[in-house]
Amino acid sequence: MEDCMVTDNRIGISGNGTSTTILLSRNTIVNNDEGLQRFNGASLVSFGDNKLGLNTSDGASFNGFIAPR
Repeated sequence: MEDCMVTDNRIGISGNGTSTTILLSRNTIVNNDEGLQRFNGASLVSFGDNKLGLNTSDGASFNGFIAPR
């Protein structure tokens, strides 16, 4: 997921299951009830250039980072 504005939702980004990997780059995740959510071994991987804030709760943390090339 790249260059998206995720705002004014109950859950901003959610992943569920060990086969789920969501790669995130240059996204803005703000004004949601919960910014990030992951269940049952899902992975939310960031390229380090996302904006996460102003959510009621930012929720889960990214559980992986990839250095941009």
